[in-house]
Formats: sequence, structure tokens, C-alpha cells
Amino acid sequence: VEVYLNSTREIKAEPTDFGKDFIILNQGTLDAIPGERHRRFVLGHELGHAGLWHGWLRKLDHYVDHFHADTFIQKAFDLFTQDYLDMIELSADRIGLISCNSLKAAMETVVFVEIGQNDRAYAEIAKAVVYLSSGKSARNRKVKQVFSEHPAVYERIYELTEFAREMKMV
Repeated sequence: VEVYLNSTREIKAEPTDFGKDFIILNQGTLDAIPGERHRRFVLGHELGHAGLWHGWLRKLDHYVDHFHADTFIQKAFDLFTQDYLDMIELSADRIGLISCNSLKAAMETVVFVEIGQNDRAYAEIAKAVVYLSSGKSARNRKVKQVFSEHPAVYERIYELTEFAREMKMV
């Protein structure tokens, strides 16, 4: 799998397998996350997508959105695939956790990427991680993602914590 660095400031990383496996990592993502373990989580997460062949569903989703926008086919596709799409993200999170070998770094990275902004201080993100990992955050509007294709942040934090316990990382 090849990794390409895109100079844009947008916080985004994505796998693609349109003919060849590679990951596109934006400079904004590297700037937004604070350390090596956080970067390992991002790369591990994206490698998880590539290695687990998650791209086929993205291709199908693109096709449905392009050719069947605002139709029953698109609505049905979205309804039946949402749980699977969430599962895909959570499995990629597990690969990211294994890659960085730090539950704290994994949780921080999820928060940085999903609700963090370039102007957020590390201390603010750390407080959000503590709050999210306490389990009190379910469906709280303060930490709600606005434009994300991923499962809710609190769900990802919970699943990472449970997996870390299974792996005896905590």
C-alpha cells in the first residue's frame, strides 16, 4: 500500500482502491494531531480499510449516489448499509489501536479528527477525551459530529476501550 501526502489543510485521510491500493493523507491531518502515536493510529486506521478491502462498499455507495440520487434505491441502500458502514469504521479503529499501541492516543486521535478544529488547543481535546471515555457523553450535543460519515464519537471511544480491554492494553 502506498501513502500519498496531499498539501491541503483539510483534516482528512482516506484509503482508495480504484485500481491500486493507496492512502491519501492530507497535511492538515498531520498538523492537527500532536504526536507519532496519533499519526500511527491514523495510518493504521486507513491501512485497516485498505487491508480489509473496505473500498468495494465505497465504490458501490458512489455508484448509488451518482446514478440513483434521491430515489428509493438510494434510501434503501443507505438504510441497509448504515450498520455495516459503522462496523467497517470500528474495525479500522481496532487496527489503528493496534498500530499505535495506546488507547489514550487512539481516543485523542478520534476526537481530533472528528470534532477537533485547527484552532483547538490540545488541553481542550484532552478534556473531551476524558469526558467521552467516562461514558457520560452518549448523544450529548456538545460533542456531536456535524459532517461525518463515521459512527458517533462516543460510540467509537466506547468500542476502542472495550477492544483495548480484550487485548489487555489497559
